[in-house]
Amino acid sequence: MLLSGSCGDDLPARCTLTTTPLAANALTLMTGARLDRVANGFVLLGTDGDHVMWQTIDAAGNAGALRTAAVPAHTDGPWFGVASAATPGDRVVIVYATNPSGNKATLTSITFGIDGSAGAAPAAVGMIPDKGAMKTSVLVSAGSAQSGQHMGLLWALKGTGAVTAKILGGNGQPLGDDVALGNVDDIDCPRFIVGQGDLTATFVKTSGTPATKTVVAREFNADGSSGSTLNLGLVDWSADLAGGCVPMAAASSGYGFGWRANGKTFSGDDYAYFDPSRGSGTYTPYPISSDERASGGHAPPIMGLAKTADSVTRFIIVLAEAAGGQAWEIDFDGHPLSQSLTFPSVNGNTGTFSTEPLGGSLYVTYADYTGKSATDQTAGSRIFAQVTCH
Repeated sequence: MLLSGSCGDDLPARCTLTTTPLAANALTLMTGARLDRVANGFVLLGTDGDHVMWQTIDAAGNAGALRTAAVPAHTDGPWFGVASAATPGDRVVIVYATNPSGNKATLTSITFGIDGSAGAAPAAVGMIPDKGAMKTSVLVSAGSAQSGQHMGLLWALKGTGAVTAKILGGNGQPLGDDVALGNVDDIDCPRFIVGQGDLTATFVKTSGTPATKTVVAREFNADGSSGSTLNLGLVDWSADLAGGCVPMAAASSGYGFGWRANGKTFSGDDYAYFDPSRGSGTYTPYPISSDERASGGHAPPIMGLAKTADSVTRFIIVLAEAAGGQAWEIDFDGHPLSQSLTFPSVNGNTGTFSTEPLGGSLYVTYADYTGKSATDQTAGSRIFAQVTCH
């Protein structure tokens, strides 16, 4: 069982790593730029607060032109994703808050063609909590459906309250009413993943006495309608590491998933495979990387998982490290099957890892800065990588 965060040479070299550098620009050097899977390719998206930027990237790492759209005056946001007006992924939908009144603000959308051309003009599409009036943080996340038809918005107040999702089409208009995802005593890590459905919203909720931690996954169908909900309790959940949320990877049945654990007998990264045929919410956690054996006494977070292309339940796992991170293959019980691969970095100064599965591979992207100081993010490139295991 791998507890040190690397696989020994006694394991076979089953996996390959292909990397492509993307030229430096305002988007590719953005530490938190997000990679969304759209149909059989990807879109890299990010914001400086006043503009939304995007570039298409195909599976071979060929990047399209940088596109930039100015966001009208707003009090929160912007949030963004890719959707369809005529063909999959042909529109970028940008959503933002404006005109606060009381505890609410108007949720407004505007769209652009994926080629940067003008789309739908700003239009009110609902309400969202006004962050200026709230005593606690408003947590908001957005993402694109894997078919490229819709984008989703997910929000909640940090602390006790309701979790809400909204699905929007390529015209920037919502598909039906807001979707209530339940009440929580507290919430962490709201985000969208490539799951069993076309669009999958996830978050970690705290509930009950004594408090329990549960990762929730709500599936949305190809037509934008709400689907099934999965609830998986997390053993010794710990949110003490930036970026250490709950990556999930859909298998033919169930999910592989990982989380940061901090228990009496183990502190580090846990992994589990949930198969619904074993029983509702039933799974066995396995330690993947321990604090005890990790450099600096803190295991790096699991940033991505992907089901391999074969029929056997195997996963590719990525852990982010300052030096660029590592990837290897595991079976459904978390046992390593391959030697580890190390992601390249010029000086060990990297941005946040963003990962997406496609076709049995795990695609990873991150900014790689040439500055030696962690605060120097002015020069470098972006790495676009593909991990495939055979």
